[in-house]
This record gives sequence, C-alpha cells and structure tokens, in this order.
Amino acid sequence: MSIFNRSLGALDGSAGLLSSLAGKPTLIVNVASKCGLTPQYEQLQQLQDQYEDQNFTVLGVPCNQFMGQEPGTPEEIAEFCSLTYDVTFPLSEKVEVNGDAQHALYRELNQAADIADGHTGDIRWNFEKFLVGADGNVVARFGPTVSPDDPEVISRIEGLLAAHPLGQHSVVLRMAGLYGPDRLPNAADLRLGRPLAAPEQGRREAGRLRWVIDCLLYTSPSPRDS
Repeated sequence: MSIFNRSLGALDGSAGLLSSLAGKPTLIVNVASKCGLTPQYEQLQQLQDQYEDQNFTVLGVPCNQFMGQEPGTPEEIAEFCSLTYDVTFPLSEKVEVNGDAQHALYRELNQAADIADGHTGDIRWNFEKFLVGADGNVVARFGPTVSPDDPEVISRIEGLLAAHPLGQHSVVLRMAGLYGPDRLPNAADLRLGRPLAAPEQGRREAGRLRWVIDCLLYTSPSPRDS
C-alpha cells in the first residue's frame, strides 16, 4: 500500500497531508527541537531548496518519544522551525513512531531495512530517514546520525528524480494556472517560473491540458541537444 494513502494531519491541523504529496519523491524524517541532531534541520532545508523544483519534498514528522525532546505545541514547533532554520518543507502533526500508539504510517515505514546495517523495526532515535518514491513505496532507510547531505542520501534522491522526468517540468506545470494556450512563456519565463497573465475566466480544462502538453514539448530538449 502506498504511504500516500495513509491518513496524516499537518502541523496546523489540516487534513490530508500525505495525499497532498502523492507523486512526489519524499524524505520522511521524525524530527525534534531539543535533540543533539536538531541541527540536521539545516541540511534538510538545503535539500528542500535544492530539489523542490524537481518535484521532491522533505516531510518532517514531530515526535516526543525520545527523552521528551519535542515537547512543544504545534505553534511552538512551527515557530522554532521557521525562526531557527527557515523551514519551508511540510511538517505533520505530532505522532508516536513506536509502541502501542504507533501511527499507521510508521507501522509501514518501520518494515523497511536500513541500507547500512539492515535494521528493521522500531525507530532508533530522532531524525531517522525514509526515502519514499513517487509511487509511495519506501526505497531507502537511513539511520538518525546519517546527515541529510550524506553522498548516499543525495545519490538516492537524484536517482529517484532521474527516474521520474516529469519532475523536471514541475515549474511549467505549476504555471499551468497562470498561462494559457494563447500565451506561451518565453525561455526566460520558463527559467524563472514567472507568470505573464492570468487565464481567461471559464477556459476549458481540455484547452489547459492541451497547453500543458504543448509546453512540455516546448521545454523538452530536441534530438540535436541530446
């Protein structure tokens, strides 16, 4: 079962967080604000900055099970992440990752084996990492002390992104609601993700889809560029 089909709320209380990430390679990390590994937030945000436009995201999952190192309210957690590390990636509601009250997401994630030592089962500490493919299946598990910018983590992320070239056009897809089939962006707009004009009211969805297809072809390399 795809993990994107699991129910998980966002830190702000809204529902459907995992389903909103469906189709995105995602690095899921149980996070804490008062842990010796908390500075990993900096590298996690760097991953988000570097790969977000390629349809990738980090997902932070606050958990207070390890020596009470995430005691804050949702508002306190959000403020800490924003002010201390400028976090922009999504954060979930606080959950338990082990034990009788273990969240269903982690009942599934914990079955995966660590790529370094083969560990399966319970989360060992804060900042354990699971790399999930666009289909919602776990492709790699990394221990808590493995830095988010470790070469193996980077290699696995880039391998997933290379396997899903649609991510290369995510900026274009996001602009589909801002451009129209009668107004193609120029090359500079495509690089910057710059909107030119709002779509006409009532434009048919079929026309918009046709424009997206045309735009993907417009931005794809020609045979002579390959």
